[in-house]
Amino acid sequence: FHWVKHHHPPMAAPMAQAIYHAYWGQGLDLSTADAIAALPLPPGLKADTLRNAIDSNEARTLLREAVDASLKAGIFGSPTVVVDGEPFWGVQNFELVDEWLTRGGW
Repeated sequence: FHWVKHHHPPMAAPMAQAIYHAYWGQGLDLSTADAIAALPLPPGLKADTLRNAIDSNEARTLLREAVDASLKAGIFGSPTVVVDGEPFWGVQNFELVDEWLTRGGW
């Protein structure tokens, strides 16, 4: 995800949605590059390119940087979504994220 976000920012949201749906919605094992590359990818992102990127040192570095930033921000679990500075932890709270976005906060 972080490699996609870095190199193809418009594809980041669709990529995140594909990953979340596969893992949290379908319970798929996404622990390998092949599993991620087999997901329905955003148009223009090729499976081979993504598979190679996932196995790159650059992707590892981007992930480490993202984890470090998350820890500094007080994020402690996944999935955590932060909207307007408000953290929502857990897939069960995605409905609250939708409500927040619809209402513009509480």
